Amino acid sequence: MRATMRRRVGLVAGLGIAVALWTALLPTSLDALWPWAPPEVGSAMGRVGQVVDWLLQPTIAYLGLVALAVWAGRRRLYRLAAHLVLSVVLTFSFTTLLKATVRRARPETPWLGVLDAHASYPSAHSSALTALALGVIVLAVVARFSRRRTLALAVVGAVLVLTVWADRLLLHVHHVSDVMAGSLVAGLAVAMSWLLTDRRLSGPPEPVGVVAYAVVANPARVRDLALLRRLVDDAATARGWRGVGWFETNADDGGAGAAREAVDAGADLVLVAGGDGTLRA
Repeated sequence: MRATMRRRVGLVAGLGIAVALWTALLPTSLDALWPWAPPEVGSAMGRVGQVVDWLLQPTIAYLGLVALAVWAGRRRLYRLAAHLVLSVVLTFSFTTLLKATVRRARPETPWLGVLDAHASYPSAHSSALTALALGVIVLAVVARFSRRRTLALAVVGAVLVLTVWADRLLLHVHHVSDVMAGSLVAGLAVAMSWLLTDRRLSGPPEPVGVVAYAVVANPARVRDLALLRRLVDDAATARGWRGVGWFETNADDGGAGAAREAVDAGADLVLVAGGDGTLRA
């Protein structure tokens, strides 16, 4: 088992132990971190809390993850798409199982409304929003977004998670330990999903020396050429390959001219992207 896989297995095991210990010991002393009473029924603050509660509900978070999976699938990032869908399944399953097992009563609050799920632990809002935030970060890393863009998405995700924590505590529909547990459960679900969808169980490929490569692409058949360039160039750089350029086909050239340009530029290896039988080299 390669080192990366061992680290991922260790992460899943560590998070699993953390969730088990948190559930068994249930650190209720943390609940004192939110000493404030819920807002009065009909108050402006309470109504704002209800709006935030609706906007950040689990259903919307899970639909967001499914939408990200569709985005990834349409760009042939199938492993990422599978990971995002499995994250939804595992997060929902773990949260539901713990609610049914622990059956912790909710705090006294007038803001439950028509809510019929009286199990407080863990917070489903917290777990769903955390899974969404982590899913966005994973997508940004896999799609090779810039560091600044990835960091910005991570900050936005953290703010959303903290917002849903504060909102659930404001309305007194959860204890502090419930919302924290929700994020911990989501972390376990996302890590397990990434492990289960990783088919690269063998080690990295053997180095073959420096290769000068070029890519001939049909822009009409590649949905996101900029994304493809980032993925290919990053993988090639990791292997020590040297890129000599990307060459696009057009209506008058099915690929032969672009391939000649690539060879003339010094390419030892010419890759083809967007081929559906229309590329000719």
